[in-house]
Amino acid sequence: MRAFGWQQDERNLNLELLNTSQKPFYLLFMIQRWLTLVLDLVCMGLALIVTGLAVKLRHLVSPGFTGVALVNIIDFNLSLQGLIMWC
Repeated sequence: MRAFGWQQDERNLNLELLNTSQKPFYLLFMIQRWLTLVLDLVCMGLALIVTGLAVKLRHLVSPGFTGVALVNIIDFNLSLQGLIMWC
């Protein structure tokens, strides 16, 4: 290739093929990041609702139950993120 001066042409072809092959991976990565953001926002909303209800009903609800509910929401969020990243 060097003798015929094809180095630059082959380099350009390889870069073009590499860019073409990486487009689906990049799209998948962007979709996964978007879904992760949406799940974080949904779980944040659930945590805000639980916290708001715990403050409003502080005489009826045990602080321990509130803490367990918040930990379960965080664990649920992590499980969903792991599911998205592995699929």
